[in-house]
Amino acid sequence: MGDQVEPNLTTDQQSDKARKQKVWGLCLLGGGVATELLGFIGAYSIFELFAVRTLMVGGILSCMIGIALYGTAKGNKWGWIVFACAIAIVPFIGPFVAIGYINTPRKLGLTLGIVGAIALILAIAIPNFVLMEPKSRQSEAKFEVQGMLESAMAMKEKTGTFAISDISHLGYLQQPYDTRYSLWYAVNGVPQALPLPPGARYRTSPCDVTIPPATVKVEASATGFTAAAKGNVDDDATCDEWSINEKKELKNTLNDVVQ
Repeated sequence: MGDQVEPNLTTDQQSDKARKQKVWGLCLLGGGVATELLGFIGAYSIFELFAVRTLMVGGILSCMIGIALYGTAKGNKWGWIVFACAIAIVPFIGPFVAIGYINTPRKLGLTLGIVGAIALILAIAIPNFVLMEPKSRQSEAKFEVQGMLESAMAMKEKTGTFAISDISHLGYLQQPYDTRYSLWYAVNGVPQALPLPPGARYRTSPCDVTIPPATVKVEASATGFTAAAKGNVDDDATCDEWSINEKKELKNTLNDVVQ
């Protein structure tokens, strides 16, 4: 028991592509920041105004492309592109509008260096902040599958088996709120979703949680079981999937938060 269904080739290819996009995105972001810093340092030495501008603009463009690539890998392409453009508005427009003040390489380098540092801080902090909410939603899955585990263990004590012929035999009721996760247990060997309590409803778009999970083999026998949760934690079509078994092994078999 507790075996997992291997992901198909298409999923592997998508994951590999996403990993490469993340690596390239982070490399471009790091290179862009380094280029901006070079321009900032050059403004205090031998660089001319044109050279400082070239380095700063090149660094900003590199950061923008890196952020956009990273966002595409995370499945929220347009949101990250908007963010990348937003942090570039001030570096691109501000210094050249304030011509009366920025009239030397040193002043330009100082201004763009400060703005570049702020952009770097935002580029690090905002992605982590964006991930906080989906991660907090995963606590719902952990809570629910732990509840299923406790119910299954109690049922085994009474009946001597984890196998059931009706979903009500499990004796677990999903929490009565607007849930993002469907819960799955095997009934006569077939995965079946637990019924929702009155007033609760599934979020079925863009990830359809009414279809059994793809990365978990939901099953139950006299001696063991594997139950699952399948959830919609963000705005892409990939579902977040969890499993738990009679050995109390809790696994996040498809982590949508880090896709």
